[in-house]
Amino acid sequence: MDANNNFANQNFDSNGNYQGFDPNTGYQNNGYGPVSAPASEIGVLEWFLTMLVSAIPTIGLIYLIVCAVSNNPNKIAKKNWAIATLIWQIISLILILLLYFILFSAGVALTR
Repeated sequence: MDANNNFANQNFDSNGNYQGFDPNTGYQNNGYGPVSAPASEIGVLEWFLTMLVSAIPTIGLIYLIVCAVSNNPNKIAKKNWAIATLIWQIISLILILLLYFILFSAGVALTR
């Protein structure tokens, strides 16, 4: 049996180095590709400005949609936050409309 086809040796390169661990970064991968560095962190000031802009009516909604569809690999945390915020806004809108409908219906019923 060829050593390259041996299951036990599949995670090692020709120099005998384990492919699932990058000694330069200290990160481990699944052995199927290069080890990638983690996404850069977003600082407090950037989060502050992000939340400030997203609180502005209409502009904030547009900003959240832009962040949610962004493909910037360094802003994955912001993308996930924008998607979650949009979901919460949709849920809130549905609940507000439902509450408005119930209260409006009750008000109409009381006036009869």
